[in-house]
Amino acid sequence: DGVTTDTLKFDQYSILIGPTSLTDSSALIITRKSISQNSNQPQFSIQSTTPGGLLESIDISLPNVSDTLLKPLRIEIFSSDTTNNDVSIARWNPYLKIWIKQSTHQRQRTSYVTESSYSGQFTLIKCQDTEPPRLELSLDGQQFFQNSFVSRKPNISIIAEDRNGVSFDKTGLSVFLDGNAVNFSDLNIPDTLANGNYVSAQFRPELEYGDHDIEVIIKDAAGNSTADQIVFTVSDELKLIDYGNYPNPFKDRTVFIYELTQRVDDFKIKIFTTSGRLIKILEESTIFSTGLDMNEGGYHEVLWNGLDENGNFIANGVYFYKMIAKSNKKTVTKIGKTAKAR
Repeated sequence: DGVTTDTLKFDQYSILIGPTSLTDSSALIITRKSISQNSNQPQFSIQSTTPGGLLESIDISLPNVSDTLLKPLRIEIFSSDTTNNDVSIARWNPYLKIWIKQSTHQRQRTSYVTESSYSGQFTLIKCQDTEPPRLELSLDGQQFFQNSFVSRKPNISIIAEDRNGVSFDKTGLSVFLDGNAVNFSDLNIPDTLANGNYVSAQFRPELEYGDHDIEVIIKDAAGNSTADQIVFTVSDELKLIDYGNYPNPFKDRTVFIYELTQRVDDFKIKIFTTSGRLIKILEESTIFSTGLDMNEGGYHEVLWNGLDENGNFIANGVYFYKMIAKSNKKTVTKIGKTAKAR
């Protein structure tokens, strides 16, 4: 019942449950399982507890117990080969489908010990991963730049990637908005994943006008961490910033880059010949069904394939473009020049 310290030894395994670890009574169930190397973690090598022995894990379950224990379990795995300091205990994450390296220490050079606030499946691993995970923050599907303008309710994407898996859970992912921790439950996480090597989450906060910052810290399965912090602004005044197009001149396609300080009702890019004839309008219905919301506040990149309204490639030469952003109270425009060349 968790009032006293309970320790259960089972072959080369020892599990300790400290007092007041549980909120209710439960049975401690331990099961040995044969396992194999995880192909999604090439730098994680599962270790046997005896030379030449089978690869196995121990599955610890506590029925009727909440997800997180009040006090962590202590798991000890005895091994006949404890001369290698690179060996650690790892816990299997069934959602990410990867092993997560636990903080481990050796006890009297006869065993490996770790503590875990979660029950689950544990094994010995040797980890050679020393590279941090890749982290990218994007805004409404576009790259997130420092000092960007965003809408009052932006859709912020957190994308993490690692060849051995990302610890994309509340123990490995920390998000701070204006210095305040964001609850993991407030992040929109996919229900299922192919594996934990590439994971993304969406976060849609409601913001006040002014300057803000978001900081994200992510760990990979080996415990290596990466952090990124972005400063951005929610503006109460409609502005259109034109960054031009790239490449310019272009051969067969170019990207128009702009930024809106807030969401507008309608945004278009009109392209004209030097004589003033309108040859193309770029709007949501004409940009290849990307699902991009051109009206949203923030940074945008819009691809043009160099075709006119009739689907023909335009001739070489100089053209003008006009960006038009309309809201119910204001219309702002920007005019620029682009060129088509072979």
